[in-house]
Amino acid sequence: MVKVSIIMPNRNNEKWLNKPIGSVLNQTYKNWELIIVDDHSTDGSREIIESYADRDERIVPIFDPDKPFPLTRNIGIEVSSGRYLLFLDSDDWISPKLLEDALLNIKGVDGYASSYSVITSAGKERLFQYKRGVYSSEDGLKIEYRFGNGNSLLKRSVIENYGIRFPPLRYSEDAYFFYLYLSVTEKIFVSDLVGFTNNRIGSTVVSGGNFEEKFVGTIKSYELLFAELRKHGFKDKIELIRQYGLPRSIVTYLDSTPRTHKFKIFLKYSGVLIPYLLLRRCNSGECPWVYFTVIDSIIPVKGLLRTLKR
Repeated sequence: MVKVSIIMPNRNNEKWLNKPIGSVLNQTYKNWELIIVDDHSTDGSREIIESYADRDERIVPIFDPDKPFPLTRNIGIEVSSGRYLLFLDSDDWISPKLLEDALLNIKGVDGYASSYSVITSAGKERLFQYKRGVYSSEDGLKIEYRFGNGNSLLKRSVIENYGIRFPPLRYSEDAYFFYLYLSVTEKIFVSDLVGFTNNRIGSTVVSGGNFEEKFVGTIKSYELLFAELRKHGFKDKIELIRQYGLPRSIVTYLDSTPRTHKFKIFLKYSGVLIPYLLLRRCNSGECPWVYFTVIDSIIPVKGLLRTLKR
């Protein structure tokens, strides 16, 4: 049985930590290691991680790394020993059959992606279920399926051949990593199994922090990505990512931008957003959210809806 390395960064997330660790322990496929890189947590995270590691030798804790998030994920890559890698955030979780389904279907392709669900910040669940089969990696760049943290199995050989690592940036660093992986590969198996839950309750990466830093960091991540693609001879992927990935990232952060600044941000990135909207480049399941978010940046739709509900 081949080994899967699951890499989980954590910082002060004791509220959710039991859920993702438990979801790994409950896997029907048993040959895995869970590497938890805890970045100087000051809550009860360390005690939780140690208690699990004491009970199961497959759990490998790394405390107080000398590099901050997202570089903690790179530390996990360096110490891991599995043929395949999966990245899981410490407030998300996977279904019991995810690894089993992935390893049954990853032969002959470059990676695996499951269907998934999202628990919104309001506590509502949204399901994204795909038709099972082999898709092109280019379909992933067009966001016809999600290839990212939690729902995707990656080949170590691809990561090492191209030196793929997370950049030293807090925002859109995952877009850099996974778009780079898709750009240098050809085929991904996409499953109808709902194998991953993206929990956004209390998430601070999207909803917290300085809104201007999010957009500056996003542009830097994509600039680094484009430079890396040129270096490896994949310049043809750059325009595709400009058309699909970059506007998708901007809409994500536009959604959480303060009301007083939304229109200014929309105007600043209108050259990216308007073609994205007019040409309906958004994934069909996300288009309503995309249009609602952009319209709300021009007219305060959310505020009007809240008023009507009263």
